[in-house]
Amino acid sequence: MKQSRRHDYILNLLQERQFCAIAQLATELDVSDETIRRDIKKLDKAGKARRVHGGVTLVASATEGPFVSRMEEGADAKRRIAHAFASKVPAEARLFIDGGTTNCYLARELAGAKGLTVLTNSLEVARILASQPGIRLIMAPGEVDHDDNAVYGSEAIAFIRNFQLDIAIFTAAAVDLAGDAVYDIKPQEAHLKREIANLAGRVAVLADARKFGKSGFVRFCQASDAWAIVTDASLPKEQRAFAKKETLMIAGG
Repeated sequence: MKQSRRHDYILNLLQERQFCAIAQLATELDVSDETIRRDIKKLDKAGKARRVHGGVTLVASATEGPFVSRMEEGADAKRRIAHAFASKVPAEARLFIDGGTTNCYLARELAGAKGLTVLTNSLEVARILASQPGIRLIMAPGEVDHDDNAVYGSEAIAFIRNFQLDIAIFTAAAVDLAGDAVYDIKPQEAHLKREIANLAGRVAVLADARKFGKSGFVRFCQASDAWAIVTDASLPKEQRAFAKKETLMIAGG
């Protein structure tokens, strides 16, 4: 099969599956894994698909609405952050992944993993991972906040309290390292994250550099309590000085 036809086949398949593994594509197209890697690299470079660990995903898949705009803001930094943090996720870990846009990129990075358990309140994270047989996916119940494509409230919290988690992975509206605080905008979102932080063995905060040095509206955890704070290389040096060296992870730098 010619390369152009393979590319069309991969893109059509992504519309159905959202994620395709390299080995799976190689078998279906009867070519080597290396050939598929070259195909994926070209599709990624052309902006037609996104190369991730073990396979390929759609470039953008969020539901239409305000969420799409937030997905595209700082997209390159968010992808780098997600890619860097994915390597820190232990095999067979039990994760909570919240509904922030950076975590949607993380879900794409984790899509080809096997043995993970993912609990989420995010419709978009759930949609990305729903077709992945190697991941046990659990969705919190409750009323949907359409701006965030996520579920909050007492019903979601009561449900999540039944689980023991290894890592809670949060996004943030603002990170104030000098003030030792991580913030969100919505009180109901911050309340849910505080509850989950108490259930998890470790807390990770994923936030691009634009979020740092700001004070937000509702604090949900202390920066010093985080196991990992992951951001991009544009974080100013003065901000880095406030973080624990063993905690701060700079993606791409």
